Amino acid sequence: MVSFDLFNVKQRQAESLKNYLNRYEAFTVKLQTHDEPLMVNAFGQGVMARPFSDSLIRNLTMISLKYDVELSLISVQKKQYL
Repeated sequence: MVSFDLFNVKQRQAESLKNYLNRYEAFTVKLQTHDEPLMVNAFGQGVMARPFSDSLIRNLTMISLKYDVELSLISVQKKQYL
């Protein structure tokens, strides 16, 4: 198994978001991946479209984008001191 296998974990038709999250989390533990943006993206793509999940995915996307920007800023600041 590789990190990109996370994109194969999808929420099932009658599965609650909580159960999907638990199953997804168990899968990530098996992979022992620490690539947070990849994990957030894969989780979001596996959630079935419903009003609550749509708003959740929008929020997760914003958090992921903010995380990416913060990492970029840290990298730039680090280069300035070298």
